[in-house]
Amino acid sequence: MAVDEAHRLAEELVTACRRTLHPLAGTILHGSLASGDFVPGKSDVDVLAIVEGRPSDDQLSALTIAVADVRGHAATPADLRVVTTAVAAAPPPSPPMEVYIRIDPASDPGLEVETRSPGERDLVVELSVCRAYGRSLLGPAPTALIGDVPDAWVVDVGEAVLADWRRQDYDPALATFIVLTACRIWRFAEERVHCSKQEAGAWAPRRDPSLTVIPKALSYEPLDEQEFREFLSRVQA
Repeated sequence: MAVDEAHRLAEELVTACRRTLHPLAGTILHGSLASGDFVPGKSDVDVLAIVEGRPSDDQLSALTIAVADVRGHAATPADLRVVTTAVAAAPPPSPPMEVYIRIDPASDPGLEVETRSPGERDLVVELSVCRAYGRSLLGPAPTALIGDVPDAWVVDVGEAVLADWRRQDYDPALATFIVLTACRIWRFAEERVHCSKQEAGAWAPRRDPSLTVIPKALSYEPLDEQEFREFLSRVQA
């Protein structure tokens, strides 16, 4: 039932975009819900919306209100990002983003909104992922909306993200997410293959069986900080 609820949430986000962003070129579902390994209670719903031209401030306000209404009954966290067709068709190394809205039912107020980002480093990875295995919820296939993203850009972002994590204080609440995402970065760097966190977590131990933190992360067990730090020191993008 939780997976069905996640799909309904994705459709509600699409409806919110259709009502407020004009003209809407397409919406793409990506992440674990698109790849088929959504984990209830652990995974988020990820939607990318692509709009013709830059939306007005009034449109973005209307979208925020519409998503806030959805947040009122959402049971699963969700991330909605909006970019223009021009950015999607020819992504730069740090693509601008019109708005990012996160629903988090477990937090108060449960809605995070960021508008008019002039350059979003990690968005280049999201566009690459959407092009590779995203699923269209509205409009044409992702490959018709999103242009080629050089693999080198994706690898560069992965290196930067790993460097950020190595400098950060250990946070047990984020450790599993970081380990499995690092496995995704690692696999893409070696094989140029995008995959889900679960798939990457299954792939990584075949490359290095000594990394015992990975099976623990896949089972959502508490992670030892020393194992976690050693893992990050050995993973390379």
